[in-house]
Formats: sequence, C-alpha cells, structure tokens
Amino acid sequence: MSVHSVIKEQPGRTEQPSVHPPPHTLRSRAGRFTRKLTTKEGWFGDYDYAWLCMPTLPFAVGGKRKRKTMPPFYALESDLPLLLALTCGLQHALAMLAGLITPPIIFASALNLDADTSAYLISSSLIGCGILSLVQMSRIHLYKNYYLGTGLITVVGTSFATLSTANATEPVRRRLLWMERSHEVPALMRMEWC
Repeated sequence: MSVHSVIKEQPGRTEQPSVHPPPHTLRSRAGRFTRKLTTKEGWFGDYDYAWLCMPTLPFAVGGKRKRKTMPPFYALESDLPLLLALTCGLQHALAMLAGLITPPIIFASALNLDADTSAYLISSSLIGCGILSLVQMSRIHLYKNYYLGTGLITVVGTSFATLSTANATEPVRRRLLWMERSHEVPALMRMEWC
C-alpha cells in the first residue's frame, strides 16, 4: 500500500453468515416490512452516503481531509437500507441496459438499417435477454443432477463478438443487393429480407 493511501488499516472481520436462517412467519415478515417502511433506520440505515457520492481523487489527497472509516460491508443475507438498495439497483440496471442495447445499435448502424428495423433489433435484444436471464436465474430441475440455469442472479446479454462477423458480411450483402436490383440474380437467390 502506498504512503499516500486514503485508508491505512485493513477492514475488520465480518460475521459469518448463518447457514440456516430462522424460519419467517407471516407476522414476523409483516413486522419487518412495517419497520423497513416506517423507520429512519429502514430507509437510510447507518450507511455513509457521503462516502458513496463523493469520490476520492488520487491527486487531491494531499491537503484534503482524509477518510477515517470504511463504509459498512453488507453480507449476502444482510438487510440493506431502502435508499441504498434503490440507488445501487438503479445504477446496476442502467449499466446492464447500456451493455444490452449497444451491440444492436452498432449492428444496425453498420448495416445502414432504417429506424424501424433498428428499434426492432433493440427490442428483440431486450426481450431475448430478459427471457434467457429468467431461465438462467430459475434453475429448473430437468432430471437426476441436471438443471437448466444456475439459480444465481445473472443477466444474459447480447454479445459484441457478432459485430466483427456483421461487419465482415456487409460487403457481401451490398453486392447481393446490387445484383438483385440489377436483375443479375435468379429468383431463387433473391433476398426478400433486404
């Protein structure tokens, strides 16, 4: 760790998560839900939101005040404050959305597609990613020890690997389209989708 590091001590140990959480009755769930929505602790918790929103720039560490504590660490089964969960959830949703719609946008612009076809590509990408993400998260038992999906919260997205193939086939597509328009291609080889 460098001399100019913001935090000079290692974070402390966290508690081990319980393997078997206590059974939740309807009454305990209702009480937990009520406490979550009606208390300051449920909405804001003890999280240091200034730590979340104010970046520490490496070149500005010298004369500025230094952070003394790390933000709280939330384990897998921890109860997040609602504001923190909404903020981080929105951030993740926007980051995932950008990764899902970028390949169809690049693909449509590389092929010079019209706006309707471009919107169709983006919509089909989002619908396909949504369906496949649900299958991946569900962990459907097939037979014996075989499952469909992982059971983990994952997002199945469109691949950027298809872009190089699409860019490589563009000259072939243009040539076939030109040949079709100039009636040099037999009727069986005509590309109806262009």
